[in-house]
Amino acid sequence: MHKIRIAAAAENLSYADYVRKLVGLPYAKIQRPRISLSFGAEDLERLAGRYDRPGADPQALKRCVMDEISSQLDAADSPDDP
Repeated sequence: MHKIRIAAAAENLSYADYVRKLVGLPYAKIQRPRISLSFGAEDLERLAGRYDRPGADPQALKRCVMDEISSQLDAADSPDDP
């Protein structure tokens, strides 16, 4: 299952659509890739403090989380400077 998810992500497909592609069934490319994030009230409170956004809506906090994760992944992917 892990290999399917990795291969599907590399082709910007859901794993179900990747399997459909492999066996010759019709499939659709993901138009807008997204990651589902679910936060409880306590999580949102902590995130609002972390990102200094008191009273921010959940969508704004999710964007902050995704921006932080993207930055961390970009930093991990960039080569170290000698």
